[in-house]
Amino acid sequence: MKKIYLILLFLSFFNIGCKRQISNKDQIEIQKNKVIFDSFDEIMELDKTEAINKYGNPNLNTHFNLENAFGEFRIPINDVFKNVKNKKQIVIEEITWEKNDSTWITVWYHQKHNKSIPKVYYIWKKGTEF
Repeated sequence: MKKIYLILLFLSFFNIGCKRQISNKDQIEIQKNKVIFDSFDEIMELDKTEAINKYGNPNLNTHFNLENAFGEFRIPINDVFKNVKNKKQIVIEEITWEKNDSTWITVWYHQKHNKSIPKVYYIWKKGTEF
């Protein structure tokens, strides 16, 4: 029994010594890559260009025709256009930013009068499977 305690004690000291120290420079770099949202509704007041200028380059950016908006993840954008008959002509831009270590925020934009207007956003946990 004494040997087990000694082994556990040794492993805990070894583990403490092996932890990587994060420098202030590393912390600043990590913070630069995170998006600071003042409020979630605020992003709905900004067109795509304004949002990118404020929050930085998105982590993911894709375009698709609304008729190809399949799956549970894209239900929010489908709901916005549920009464539209010709979904083939509606092009959606899907932009995702990393909000923090555990959360993403996706905004769907639609081009109107030469501006990409936000239609709806969705906040989701990293690792979520749709």
